[in-house]
Amino acid sequence: MVKYCPKCEVDREFRAEDRTETYRVRGRSVSVLLAAEVCESCGEVLFDENRDQDLADIFLGILLGREKTP
Repeated sequence: MVKYCPKCEVDREFRAEDRTETYRVRGRSVSVLLAAEVCESCGEVLFDENRDQDLADIFLGILLGREKTP
């Protein structure tokens, strides 16, 4: 799919990609599988508000003692 890439500053082809990202939460490593849209030219990952909300929900669950993974 073609979208505007903020790094390239032009419309580029993007691909959907599943990525495992690891974050430190309360001293422990938490790995989550996330969907990302990646620029074919430069590798920039597009901002996705839903993805960020999913991460926030996961981290909040950990902080409150409720494990929640997608």
